[in-house]
Amino acid sequence: MIRKATLQDIDALYALLEPRMRAGTILPRTREEIAANLRDFFLYEREGVILGACSLAYGAGQMAEVRSLVVAKPHAGSGIGTALVQACIDDALALGYRWIFALTYVVPLFQKLGFRVIDRSELPEKIWKDCQACFKQANCDETAVIRELVTVPVSELPQALTRPGSDPAVSI
Repeated sequence: MIRKATLQDIDALYALLEPRMRAGTILPRTREEIAANLRDFFLYEREGVILGACSLAYGAGQMAEVRSLVVAKPHAGSGIGTALVQACIDDALALGYRWIFALTYVVPLFQKLGFRVIDRSELPEKIWKDCQACFKQANCDETAVIRELVTVPVSELPQALTRPGSDPAVSI
C-alpha cells in the first residue's frame, strides 16, 4: 500500500535511502532534511515493512519534481517504483501542477508513464538549485525526463480515456 510518510518512518526511510546515497544514485540527505521534507514523501509499505519511497518536490511555477525514488533491491521490477511515481503524478495533478520531471537512472519506468527525455539544460532552476551542491555536477550521468500533466473535465475526454487502464496522468 502507498501512504504518506510520518515522523515514525524517519529512521526506516533513512535506512532505505542511505545505501543509494552512499552509492551516489540519489542526493545525500540527513535525517533532519528528511524530517523537514517529510510531507513530500510517499512510502510503499507491505506488512509493516517499507519497500520503497519517493518524494514530490514542488518547484517553481507549475513544475514538480519526482525525487529520491528508491525500491528495496529484492523488490526491484515488481511495480513498486511505478506505483510510487504514479502517486507523485496524482499528487501533482491534485495540486494543479502542469509539469512533472525527474533526473533518473530508470528512464524506461518513467517513459512507461508518459515521460519524455529532455536535455538537463531545459531545467535551469533545478540545475542552479540542487545540482550545484552535487559532487557529480560536472559529470552528471542521470537523464532528465518530463511529462506534461493534463486536467480535463470528464465531458471533454475522448471515450477511450474514460476506461479503466487509460492514461494515468489525466485527472478526471
